[in-house]
Amino acid sequence: MADWDKDKDGNFVYSVVASFDVAVTMDMFGLVKLKYRPHRSLSLDTSSSLQLQLTEEQCRELANELLTVADRIELSKVPSSLRN
Repeated sequence: MADWDKDKDGNFVYSVVASFDVAVTMDMFGLVKLKYRPHRSLSLDTSSSLQLQLTEEQCRELANELLTVADRIELSKVPSSLRN
């Protein structure tokens, strides 16, 4: 994570995802449209979007990575006394 963007205090610089949509194009590529609010934007009306084209392999890799992250987030919500 050393190559991630950070501010002068060492905190991650990020945008908040407002919504997303996916599609298939030319029966060959996945499309992901991310609508996001810029970093530190307090206005819900301020948003931008980014459209990305992914190969089948990239779609699967991204999906697997996101599932791993979701599992870690979910596990962190379980009280330690209930974990195995």
